[in-house]
Amino acid sequence: VKDIRRCVTMDAKAPGDLVYVLGETGDELGAGEYYQMMGEVGLHVPRVDVQESWPLYLRLHHAIEDELLASAHAVTRGGLGVHLALVAMAGDLGLEIDLREVPAHGALPDSRTLYSESSGRFVVTVDPARREAFERLFAGARAGLVGRVTASPLLRLRGGSGEWIVEEDVSALKEAW
Repeated sequence: VKDIRRCVTMDAKAPGDLVYVLGETGDELGAGEYYQMMGEVGLHVPRVDVQESWPLYLRLHHAIEDELLASAHAVTRGGLGVHLALVAMAGDLGLEIDLREVPAHGALPDSRTLYSESSGRFVVTVDPARREAFERLFAGARAGLVGRVTASPLLRLRGGSGEWIVEEDVSALKEAW
């Protein structure tokens, strides 16, 4: 890192910021946290596709260099649900997320959208004043505007049915963590 002032942390910064998921979610829960909790291994282990991921990583790098992001956090072990909670907990702010807007390989049940461990994904937040430049940079990429940061300290997730399927207080999430 040439200039640490350009480092982007994972914490949600401000109510009203937009939440995007970068990268594609697939049915890849095998050998992950979800099945481990059930004492199983599962199928469809996540695979890294460098050819697909590299252009997204380059765009993410440019977004950081151009100071378009308020926060950025990789989606790794445990999946999107865990990492959305971490972003909210780190910023002591809420998130309202619509899982129907998550870029996915085919229609996935909510559980697979939340717990898939597909590689090459990120949760980023963007100040609405930078939205146009951010979306121009990610045009044609697997990037979805999935929600917004809220002042209310609740993590709210809308599932595929359009109903709220999760509504948890961020302080309770911290205590459980």
